[in-house]
Amino acid sequence: MTQTPMQKAVEAGAKAIQNECGCEGGLSMHRVDAQAALTAALASLEADGWKLMPREATEGMSHGGAVSLEHPTVRMEGPSAHNKRRAARAYEAMFNAAPEVD
Repeated sequence: MTQTPMQKAVEAGAKAIQNECGCEGGLSMHRVDAQAALTAALASLEADGWKLMPREATEGMSHGGAVSLEHPTVRMEGPSAHNKRRAARAYEAMFNAAPEVD
Protein backbone atom coordinates (compact mmCIF):
# COMPACT_ATOMS: atom_id res chain seq x y z
CA MET A 1 0.00 0.00 0.00
CA THR A 2 1.36 3.41 -0.98
CA GLN A 3 1.34 6.02 1.75
CA THR A 4 0.22 9.59 1.20
CA PRO A 5 2.73 12.35 2.00
CA MET A 6 0.81 13.08 5.22
CA GLN A 7 0.91 9.41 6.25
CA LYS A 8 4.67 9.34 5.66
CA ALA A 9 5.08 12.52 7.72
CA VAL A 10 2.96 11.10 10.56
CA GLU A 11 5.02 7.89 10.56
CA ALA A 12 8.28 9.85 10.65
CA GLY A 13 6.93 12.07 13.41
CA ALA A 14 5.79 9.07 15.45
CA LYS A 15 9.24 7.49 15.18
CA ALA A 16 10.87 10.77 16.19
CA ILE A 17 8.60 11.03 19.23
CA GLN A 18 9.37 7.43 20.16
CA ASN A 19 13.13 8.03 19.82
CA GLU A 20 12.92 11.23 21.85
CA CYS A 21 11.01 9.67 24.73
CA GLY A 22 13.15 6.53 24.67
CA CYS A 23 10.14 4.29 25.12
CA GLU A 24 9.72 0.91 23.50
CA GLY A 25 6.62 -0.02 21.49
CA GLY A 26 3.50 2.09 21.42
CA LEU A 27 4.16 3.54 17.98
CA SER A 28 0.42 3.73 17.30
CA MET A 29 -0.01 6.07 20.30
CA HIS A 30 2.77 8.28 18.95
CA ARG A 31 1.08 8.36 15.54
CA VAL A 32 -1.91 10.06 17.17
CA ASP A 33 0.38 12.68 18.73
CA ALA A 34 2.29 13.17 15.47
CA GLN A 35 -0.95 13.52 13.48
CA ALA A 36 -2.23 16.15 15.92
CA ALA A 37 1.05 18.09 15.88
CA LEU A 38 1.34 18.06 12.08
CA THR A 39 -2.29 19.04 11.59
CA ALA A 40 -1.91 21.96 14.02
CA ALA A 41 1.36 23.07 12.43
CA LEU A 42 -0.09 23.03 8.90
CA ALA A 43 -3.23 24.88 10.04
CA SER A 44 -1.07 27.55 11.68
CA LEU A 45 1.04 27.99 8.54
CA GLU A 46 -2.04 28.16 6.32
CA ALA A 47 -3.56 30.80 8.61
CA ASP A 48 -0.43 32.89 7.91
CA GLY A 49 -0.86 32.47 4.14
CA TRP A 50 1.47 29.50 3.56
CA LYS A 51 0.53 26.30 1.77
CA LEU A 52 2.38 23.00 1.50
CA MET A 53 2.82 22.14 -2.16
CA PRO A 54 4.74 19.55 -4.19
CA ARG A 55 8.16 20.47 -5.56
CA GLU A 56 7.05 19.63 -9.10
CA ALA A 57 3.70 20.62 -10.56
CA THR A 58 1.23 17.76 -10.79
CA GLU A 59 -0.54 17.02 -14.06
CA GLY A 60 -3.62 18.81 -12.74
CA MET A 61 -1.62 21.86 -11.75
CA SER A 62 0.09 22.00 -15.16
CA HIS A 63 -3.29 21.62 -16.85
CA GLY A 64 -4.78 24.46 -14.81
CA GLY A 65 -1.81 26.70 -15.52
CA ALA A 66 -1.95 25.87 -19.22
CA VAL A 67 -5.67 26.65 -19.34
CA SER A 68 -4.98 30.06 -17.79
CA LEU A 69 -2.35 30.74 -20.48
CA GLU A 70 -4.87 30.00 -23.24
CA HIS A 71 -7.77 31.99 -21.78
CA PRO A 72 -10.09 33.08 -23.33
CA THR A 73 -9.49 30.89 -26.36
CA VAL A 74 -9.63 27.49 -24.67
CA ARG A 75 -9.35 24.67 -27.17
CA MET A 76 -11.97 21.93 -27.27
CA GLU A 77 -9.33 19.24 -26.65
CA GLY A 78 -7.86 21.12 -23.71
CA PRO A 79 -4.65 23.07 -23.35
CA SER A 80 -1.75 22.40 -25.68
CA ALA A 81 1.23 20.32 -24.58
CA HIS A 82 3.39 23.40 -25.17
CA ASN A 83 1.41 25.48 -22.68
CA LYS A 84 1.45 22.63 -20.15
CA ARG A 85 5.26 22.66 -20.33
CA ARG A 86 5.29 26.47 -20.04
CA ALA A 87 3.05 26.30 -16.97
CA ALA A 88 5.23 23.60 -15.37
CA ARG A 89 8.40 25.69 -16.00
CA ALA A 90 6.74 28.78 -14.53
CA TYR A 91 5.67 26.79 -11.46
CA GLU A 92 9.19 25.42 -11.02
CA ALA A 93 10.65 28.93 -11.24
CA MET A 94 8.15 30.28 -8.70
CA PHE A 95 8.71 27.31 -6.39
CA ASN A 96 12.48 27.77 -6.48
CA ALA A 97 12.13 31.50 -5.77
CA ALA A 98 9.64 31.00 -2.91
CA PRO A 99 10.75 32.19 0.52
CA GLU A 100 11.53 29.68 3.24
CA VAL A 101 9.20 29.27 6.18
CA ASP A 102 10.94 30.81 9.18
